[in-house]
Amino acid sequence: MKRFIILFFAGINLFFWTSCSSVHVHYTKGIDFSRYHTYAYVARKVKPNLPLPDAKFITRSVDDFLRGEGLAPDEQNPDLLVEINLKFHKRVDVYHANSPWPRQAQSREGNVVITLKDARTHRAVWWTDMYVRYRNHKELVSIIRHKMAKLAERYPPK
Repeated sequence: MKRFIILFFAGINLFFWTSCSSVHVHYTKGIDFSRYHTYAYVARKVKPNLPLPDAKFITRSVDDFLRGEGLAPDEQNPDLLVEINLKFHKRVDVYHANSPWPRQAQSREGNVVITLKDARTHRAVWWTDMYVRYRNHKELVSIIRHKMAKLAERYPPK
């Protein structure tokens, strides 16, 4: 019974974090997205302050999202340039839970900004800003998959 209660509250906590977090999508009006078929990544200017497995997972998720939308990677002659900016920091919450000694809960939080630019004009045609807060890699995986599913509903703009 105790195990069930712990799993129940863990599920509610995960649901709360993923459903209350936001995904904002913006795009340039008047762009015909049917002419974009290939993409390539732009080198990051700033190294992400995330553990390497987390940063790689986010990049792979973006790659899976783009392939799922019918785009193919092409480093030689891309139609779109993809820029991913990861701005994260550590968060430490200190609280007293009916105890004279403080307890800490550590997590990471920040934004994932994905920008798709026209390769010819270098102007942004579609971009998104997602807030993410997680405690471990497994939680990050769940949150990012949920957010990528939301992005798939909003690309291409209708």
